[in-house]
Amino acid sequence: MPPKESHWLGRDYLDDDLIPGTSGGGEPEDADHSRPRRNGRLLHRLAVAYADAHGDPDRLLEYRLELIHRYCGERSGVLLEISCGTAIHLANLASTFSQLIGAEISPGMVDVAWRKMHTSPYRDRIDLGVDPAEELSTIDDASVDVVLCVGALEHMLDLDQVIRQVSRVLKSGACSCS
Repeated sequence: MPPKESHWLGRDYLDDDLIPGTSGGGEPEDADHSRPRRNGRLLHRLAVAYADAHGDPDRLLEYRLELIHRYCGERSGVLLEISCGTAIHLANLASTFSQLIGAEISPGMVDVAWRKMHTSPYRDRIDLGVDPAEELSTIDDASVDVVLCVGALEHMLDLDQVIRQVSRVLKSGACSCS
């Protein structure tokens, strides 16, 4: 079993339910694929103090937005960000799209995102909710112009199911960036 401590998380954030390969008491995980839910609980507890840990957040955001604009061109319409976290990308893309949807596995992240969006002049265009990428149950078929997933795709256990859901919600000729 891996150690409980991490170089970036204090011991208080981790418990046996969040250690890969265990299910509470150090027993092997059941085959019910419950790890995404446990990851969501971890994110829920981290949401209030969450900050991007991959370098200077402002420079990283600027770089990511530049890539998004480059690869998605002048598209507008409906943008869906899966694993939207605290909705930093949605907030910065709100002036470009007529509707923005954030899907996130963590209720805590969605709560923080809603508090951030409260003061946005584009808040009426933004809808945030708990909806795992493997399900996207709140998104209609062929209803999205752009699907965005930043820094999260590699953490999804059932990538084939995520791809199926993204394909289902994308309109014909739409764009997906991850």
